[in-house]
Amino acid sequence: MNIQLKLNMKTITDLSQINTTTQEGRLLFAALAKIMTESQTDKTPEEVLKQLEYLAAKMEKLKK
Repeated sequence: MNIQLKLNMKTITDLSQINTTTQEGRLLFAALAKIMTESQTDKTPEEVLKQLEYLAAKMEKLKK
């Protein structure tokens, strides 16, 4: 799948690419786990990443 989530110039296309040795990586992984188990139980991890990419892009447009 061609799913990309850009965080600080890094493109994440798979959950295994999240660096869980950093505080930010652990928070991102925990947030994704919470989203997928509580509110988006019918979505795959890739679908949730795509939703987050869309939301991040909208947030970036609001900053301008």
